[in-house]
Amino acid sequence: MGKIFLVKLNTADVNGGEQFRYELSNFKSLTYDLTTPASPMPLPEETSKDAVIIKVEGNSAVLNIRWKLVDNNGVNLVSVPSGDTAVPSSTIREQLQFFRDTEGSFAPNSLNDKYRVIVRLTDSTDFWHYQDIIYDGTFVNFSFTMSTPELLTFNASVKFIEGKVENMFSADSPSATPNVVVTSPSNGTLSASWGAPYETGASAITSYKIQYRLYNSGNTWTPYDTNASETSARSKSNFATGLATGVYEVIIHAYSAAGYGKESQIMLKEVVG
Repeated sequence: MGKIFLVKLNTADVNGGEQFRYELSNFKSLTYDLTTPASPMPLPEETSKDAVIIKVEGNSAVLNIRWKLVDNNGVNLVSVPSGDTAVPSSTIREQLQFFRDTEGSFAPNSLNDKYRVIVRLTDSTDFWHYQDIIYDGTFVNFSFTMSTPELLTFNASVKFIEGKVENMFSADSPSATPNVVVTSPSNGTLSASWGAPYETGASAITSYKIQYRLYNSGNTWTPYDTNASETSARSKSNFATGLATGVYEVIIHAYSAAGYGKESQIMLKEVVG
């Protein structure tokens, strides 16, 4: 069995860093519900196979995750960026406190809070990174239930909606960069191409910031800012060179006079050094 991580992103970090990462210690179940709404419009004097089906809404997806809060024998289940103060999260009481709706907790309390669920399907150290499934979005419900006969434990569950978190007070900056493709055309290198954001905001896009790091390393992102021709072409060959063997994660932001836009989806690419 692999692992499941609940991640609160650091929205003050344009590089898309993490604020908290909680590891589920006693996983019970996960469901992924994808809704694709459509409405039938049966026509008079026609059979069911002739009914017109109209789709006017987009799709939505929800994850429901259940686990049991247990004492973790002195080992904290919450990890934080290197140099930050450790979060007590070993005992049941500490874990409950971590999720409570208080300042500095995991629960959403800001318009800008963003989250990620990472489902790691294997514990293998040999290319386990290819087994990660990543969902971005936000949590809309946390539930902790105590019942007989286990009065000293809590059954926990969360509801997570997949998507891009926005708020009506956001600055008029570019939307997320779509259709990112990352390749490794030769040993130790990374190249990328991408699409134009669907919304540029109030100002024209003047450049893109490509950032990369070794996957799951916690290292600082290494940035590359595109020049005028690369910005126009929306591609950059060999933006990273001399890389060691490993899997790298890449994100791209558009930049305008209003600031950096939303980050792209994280892309993973294996590199042979």
